[in-house]
Amino acid sequence: MTKILQVTKLNLSLDNQPILIDLNFDISEGDFVAILGPNGSGKTSLLNCINTHYETTDGQIQLKGKSLNSFTKRQRARTMATLHQQPPTNLKLSVEEVIELGLIPHLPFLGWSNKDERQIVTDVMDQIGLTPFRHRSFDSLSGGEQQRTLIAKVMVQRPQLLLMDEPTNHLDIHYQIDVMSIAKNLGITVIACIHDLNLAASYCNKVICLNEGRISFQGKPEAELNSDNLQAVYKVPSVVDSNPLNGQPRISFDLMRAQTHEC
Repeated sequence: MTKILQVTKLNLSLDNQPILIDLNFDISEGDFVAILGPNGSGKTSLLNCINTHYETTDGQIQLKGKSLNSFTKRQRARTMATLHQQPPTNLKLSVEEVIELGLIPHLPFLGWSNKDERQIVTDVMDQIGLTPFRHRSFDSLSGGEQQRTLIAKVMVQRPQLLLMDEPTNHLDIHYQIDVMSIAKNLGITVIACIHDLNLAASYCNKVICLNEGRISFQGKPEAELNSDNLQAVYKVPSVVDSNPLNGQPRISFDLMRAQTHEC
């Protein structure tokens, strides 16, 4: 399959401290990739390198075969979008106005959206059930409704690559499933930092696990999410079997052994 993202010998240091160390991986078009790892392992920092929020120390990131640095901001916005961990606060816009922000990379400079572009917004709201909320203030929504609105904005933006930083954080199980299902069905490449290993196993076709800034393991969930790999990274014993509903790995942590420090 065609590679949409290639990361080669990537290093990142902040305040003279190494954060990411010699990362190498590639992602194909259509992949749904989970970035795993404990807190502080470098997951969000990796996303911030890919979306150019951080300037890498050395190494290379290629997007669609071209150096990421060769893209203008406008070109990047047409190719890549980011869904941040925390929705923006005090955003005094309606749901419809937030979604319309996704049109900006496609508008002429100093231009306004036309009828066809506004129809895209309407269609997206209908598609994911936001039409009843269109005039509601964004900051009056629940966390799950806000994430759904921001995904709608991404859909309007029409990127080929979506980066998501803990998209299910603080959401109840209904909205966790909702957000992950919508993202999976977008038909584009998705890279998501995820803490929940079972969600990652259920929705993603590839996992990349970081530990102390290095890649500990990467590959298909059914091959890499095993007890030995998880013990090495998370320091908690686990049992991995097959989820009876989808056949993917199911991880159960041995809480008693973890509590007695026998791991």
